[in-house]
Amino acid sequence: MSDNQRVEENVFVLLNEAMNFFRKHLDMHGKIVGLVRDEYLEVPAEALREAVLNALCHRQYERYNLTIGIAICDDRIEIENPGILPPQITPENLRHPHISYPYNPLIANVLYSTTYIENWGSGVKRIMEACQKRGVAAPTWSINGGFVVVTFMRPTKDVTQGVT
Repeated sequence: MSDNQRVEENVFVLLNEAMNFFRKHLDMHGKIVGLVRDEYLEVPAEALREAVLNALCHRQYERYNLTIGIAICDDRIEIENPGILPPQITPENLRHPHISYPYNPLIANVLYSTTYIENWGSGVKRIMEACQKRGVAAPTWSINGGFVVVTFMRPTKDVTQGVT
């Protein structure tokens, strides 16, 4: 699959466009619940949403020539943002409960006030819970050349049974 788009807008439009990009390129699954089909992405939309919100809150905006990137590959999804982790947080301990140190507290406050985020420091926990609830692998975090990268592995397809 080959697609590339650049969006320059406010954080609300960026989040919406990111979610549209995921819906356009990720597999959709469905299950009948009661009388209707419940549809969901192969990787929980809630987890992807939280990862994008984290990228928006923690991006180093002073690095004006660098942007948040989303890559959807055959085996993984990567969300990267220019920035660093606070000295107290490492990719290894990020998955455990921790205090939030938003790089952009004004953006974090706006997202909180508009109810896009529940509270500071809850994003990683929500990502982990959404993945666990759906039975997909939890993402990993890494630092790569001045970018914080969240990597979700895409579920493998079982071609013999037609399910993932």
